Amino acid sequence: MRTFDVIALCVIAAAALLFGTPYLTQYLADQMSPDGWTVTSTPNAVRGRPDVSVTTSHTNERGIHAEITGTCREGTAVFTVLIVDAEGKPTINLDTTTLSYLGDVVSNNAVAGTVRINGGAPTPAMMVAQDYINKLAVLTILPKSQNSATRDAGSADAFVRGMATAMQNINRSLGRQILPVGAVQDFMAEIPTSHGPVVVNIPVETPEIQTLLKACGVVS
Repeated sequence: MRTFDVIALCVIAAAALLFGTPYLTQYLADQMSPDGWTVTSTPNAVRGRPDVSVTTSHTNERGIHAEITGTCREGTAVFTVLIVDAEGKPTINLDTTTLSYLGDVVSNNAVAGTVRINGGAPTPAMMVAQDYINKLAVLTILPKSQNSATRDAGSADAFVRGMATAMQNINRSLGRQILPVGAVQDFMAEIPTSHGPVVVNIPVETPEIQTLLKACGVVS
């Protein structure tokens, strides 16, 4: 690491102690900035339309390789993060825990991390392992049709908004960051690992991700 980088890290760390974690989180995000998104379209004769996915990856100075992938799943866009070492091997350990809700085990491989939505305050979040223990689901974007309801004036409107908030809290308890399209323009997740935290960024309004959302039917 260059001397300038060491000095910069010390300054940012001091700022984090004085003013809070967002300063340090933003610095780590800069170090893990994506290399650019790639759109992949594969013909699917059964579905009658191509399967579209977006990916980006980055390897930082600590030897952590993070690959972010966005795919369509049942009319939603789902983003996962695969965390490996610089050689693509799963040597980066994640501190997993058992996630339960109302007494039922949801997953034995959940990771406690932090998310920031649209530059807001960092909030705790559980991220559940997918196909592999080092592959985590970090964000699901729903179409408006799955989040809209006919709203009457007064108490009915308040009831609908209250139910939406309650469902959001339940989803986060279950290890799912589920947001309606339009409610998230920029998403950041910090994931603790044995080699230090991994910070990944999903800029929803970039053309590549918008291509995915259209392919998934999330936006028209």
